[in-house]
Amino acid sequence: MQITPTTRRRATATAGALVLSATLLLTSCASTDAAPADAGEPVGPFGAPSAQPIEVYAFDGGYGTEYTDAVIKVYNEQLPDSEVDLKSVQEISTQLQPRFVGGNPPDLIDNSGKPIETTTLADSGQLLDLSELLEAPSWDDPDVTVGETLTPGVVETGTYDGKLLELRYVNTAKGLWYSQSLFEEHGWEIPTTWDAFVELGEQAKNEGIALFAYPGQVISYPADVFITLIGKQAGIDALRSLDNLESGAWESDVVVDAFGALAELHDKDLILKGSEALTHTEAQTEFVRGEALFYPAGSWLENEMKGVTPEGFDMAITPIPLLDEATAALGFEQLQVAPGEAFIIPTEAKNPKGAMEYLRAMLSKEAASEFSRLTGAPTVVKGSLEGVDVTPALQTVTDAIEVGGNAELRVSFRGWYEPLRTQWFTTLGDVLAGRVSPEEASQTMQQAADEIAADDSITKYTRD
Repeated sequence: MQITPTTRRRATATAGALVLSATLLLTSCASTDAAPADAGEPVGPFGAPSAQPIEVYAFDGGYGTEYTDAVIKVYNEQLPDSEVDLKSVQEISTQLQPRFVGGNPPDLIDNSGKPIETTTLADSGQLLDLSELLEAPSWDDPDVTVGETLTPGVVETGTYDGKLLELRYVNTAKGLWYSQSLFEEHGWEIPTTWDAFVELGEQAKNEGIALFAYPGQVISYPADVFITLIGKQAGIDALRSLDNLESGAWESDVVVDAFGALAELHDKDLILKGSEALTHTEAQTEFVRGEALFYPAGSWLENEMKGVTPEGFDMAITPIPLLDEATAALGFEQLQVAPGEAFIIPTEAKNPKGAMEYLRAMLSKEAASEFSRLTGAPTVVKGSLEGVDVTPALQTVTDAIEVGGNAELRVSFRGWYEPLRTQWFTTLGDVLAGRVSPEEASQTMQQAADEIAADDSITKYTRD
């Protein structure tokens, strides 16, 4: 899949984004080829200046930033005189929008958490094409290119209009988390269909345990359940239809059924009470306390809950159940795998070649293996877990990815069209809280998609 625009400009949803986009258009012509006179000799496949510092912004979220120590160590093996100025932050957009506007962005950014919209930066020419990285020799074997070391979906999800603008680092599996020990204690089996899922919920309710907890303040978590239900039941084309703003896509039977499945959890009182008001950390804490059987999240969950998860909880991941096993397009074992943690290099970076070399070091097996050891999450580097003493929870993730990992079980509109994403999250929240019916939700979303499609000021992207 490649992301290709069909119009030139994109109107962002907020006044702040509009100002940023317009300002960036006026500041997007600076050259980054010339290094300072005292930057040292060029080194490596990109000709990175050996003595020029590099400024890196790392997102301090579910994975933390401790892993960067290993990356810097590898980077300095080749560039020992290039100091890495690492800044750990949580509010990427708040911290860095003023610097983009001012024409002095850092060299490399983990654009995660609360990111600056990639489409805004792409439209104004503010992001470096990283395609050269794919053709460079990998850190561990000069006869193998960096591109050949990456797992499926990395290039496709980071490509905009034929240019690789994001390098996504974590091979994030998204499914339902549960406690193996709790299931063993009660003799419960993992449900593979939605009917079995609901039936298990009724049994759990009798034991004083909710079936499902979710963070109402971070609807993106249950949103992945919704998308997976659609993709596994009707196939990837159903998700392409949503991405491509096709007429009637949101009012299709499978979309109504997916909304209906989530509504059923509310209607049968199977959701942990108070979930709508919870942050992700609050909801996750209730989950590991045994208040709910399942929690929707990605493979960052284990690391994020270190120090909170009780001993013997035995956290594990499982795929989303099927709406209808008899007619499902994909099997139960199919699991959404979405490359995450998007790294970008601004075109106005002072040391873009050093930033490219940092990415190459980050994609070494040594750095990638250390990331997984520290965070309990796999990276996009093939074979980086070989010889690593992984946790039992990470083992369930890697096993699930090996059996049914599917990088196409996703939607891209959530990153392309901010107004549509916002309406989607609001609507999902309303469905889970019982405020709107599945049919009303589908109609609301179709109207929002039609408005985006009809607005010529918004750049349209196509998922092939």
